[in-house]
Amino acid sequence: MTAFPKPIRQERPKSPLRRTRMKAIGRRGREWDSARRAVRERLEAAGIRSCEFGFAQCTGAYQTSLAHAVKRRFVQREAESGTPEHIETVAIACGSCHQKLDEEMSHQMMCEQVMSAIARRA
Repeated sequence: MTAFPKPIRQERPKSPLRRTRMKAIGRRGREWDSARRAVRERLEAAGIRSCEFGFAQCTGAYQTSLAHAVKRRFVQREAESGTPEHIETVAIACGSCHQKLDEEMSHQMMCEQVMSAIARRA
């Protein structure tokens, strides 16, 4: 049997892009984390653990997240409590319902749905 020659290894050109570390979390990110933690604890204490919307393809308690009444870029910590713009004015939504709120509804309809879900708690 004849031995096959080993292939010659070619040097790959070095990429001009260098991997860098991720940037540290900023002020707004820290605000979101602390608000999210506080809201989750408050909702857990009230016994709210599953989706509050129940749209057609709702998954219940699977992959829940906090759904704000307005888009994230309009949320403010300094807004008056109870207003749609306040950072803690949220409802719990499963992944399917959250996607429907964000992508398939207008800003006005999304706000109405979240505010009505919050009103149903009381």
